Amino acid sequence: MARFFGKLKGNRTKSVTKLGDAQSGLTALVNGWKMGVEVRLYVLNDMDTVDIYLNTGSEGSARGLIYRGTETDIIEKVRRMQV
Repeated sequence: MARFFGKLKGNRTKSVTKLGDAQSGLTALVNGWKMGVEVRLYVLNDMDTVDIYLNTGSEGSARGLIYRGTETDIIEKVRRMQV
């Protein structure tokens, strides 16, 4: 059974979807020419965890982790955003 779900849409009429489970996780890489982002969802210590990286896009290979959080961290951040 899938634990993670992803959806991507570009210039085609249909979007594509991907599933990930606890073992495989799910990774999305979206790049422009000079910048991009990679998002990884995976299970760590039985909790859904996300890593978000910024990168130098299609023209480069540098990347840096800008955020790592668990499902508990995300829920708390979203609650604080709702005023």
